[in-house]
Amino acid sequence: MTTENGELSVDFRVLCHHIYEYNKGLRSLVLHTMCASERQNVESFLSQRGIEFCIQDIRKSRINVFFGNPNCVEIVRGFSSSALNLITDEEDFMLGIMLGYDRMGQCERYLRRRAQEAEEKQREVEDDLEEEQGCRGLRGEGVPCCHSHCRRDEGG
Repeated sequence: MTTENGELSVDFRVLCHHIYEYNKGLRSLVLHTMCASERQNVESFLSQRGIEFCIQDIRKSRINVFFGNPNCVEIVRGFSSSALNLITDEEDFMLGIMLGYDRMGQCERYLRRRAQEAEEKQREVEDDLEEEQGCRGLRGEGVPCCHSHCRRDEGG
């Protein structure tokens, strides 16, 4: 929480600013990423102030601290994954809205993610169908097949 000379760490100063914004009603939910070594201090600090929070490990040295409106924090706790890169498109959309990101920007991001997911699923379906029906060894004009079992057969 404090540096060697007794000052608050940069992480804690930013955290205090986020708490100020939350208390003033500027934010319903805050996501603050900081050093994992500050975890116990953050838990005590937020608990003493009666602020609902959820802490998720990112890696050994970093944590994500979500805090704010109890309903928002409860929604974050219910996400399918604590790894933000693995949450569903819908969870990503909700999180962005709760964090106060631009609504239209979140809509565009959601639609982009959904389109990308649909393309990936379509490719999987086509690959599965091709594998099921038996591969002809070529894709289009002389382009070799990408199936691992076909590549094994090519070697002899």
